[in-house]
Amino acid sequence: MNSDKLATVNSRIDDLDKEIAELTVRRQSLAVDFASGTKSAQKEVAQIDAAYDAAWKERGLLISAMSQLETLAEEEQKAVLEKVDEKRYADAAGHAAAVMMLNEQIDTRLADLNNMMTSRANALNAIRALHVVDAGYIARMLKDGTTAAVAAAGLQKFVDFRVPSPNGIRPLSAANKFLAGIGKPPKKEEDAA
Repeated sequence: MNSDKLATVNSRIDDLDKEIAELTVRRQSLAVDFASGTKSAQKEVAQIDAAYDAAWKERGLLISAMSQLETLAEEEQKAVLEKVDEKRYADAAGHAAAVMMLNEQIDTRLADLNNMMTSRANALNAIRALHVVDAGYIARMLKDGTTAAVAAAGLQKFVDFRVPSPNGIRPLSAANKFLAGIGKPPKKEEDAA
């Protein structure tokens, strides 16, 4: 809306600039007659001067209006950008909340999986202790088979098959404190003051 007003004001300023130029040319063309004391020339110069002054005054007001409209347009743009940022942060907060919930659920299921894998390993070790199957085959089932099953389930996209350092072992939910801060707009400089 302000862009339409700006275009209208700008167009009127252009028209006034042309009018001022025409008035200046007309005034200059009357210079000899005006200096000679011709009444009609003096009257016309007075009319030109009045129109010239009015055009400059209107132009000044329009320049001021254009400045104000530009400021309003900048403020409107800033408000739109702030709304977009608010939505981005709200969306990020929603996604972070979903990840936090999933972290908790995955941690629970990983603990359950650990219990199932421990039970499986105990059962495989019991079979190995009975010496009814090649022990090498059982050993491969303990690690290689499990790794292959994890990959078959598509988890290799999410899991790095290496053992982290003891300090690096942690549940997924350990990231929830970080995730809880997502979606909060960063502190602005003026807020810090």
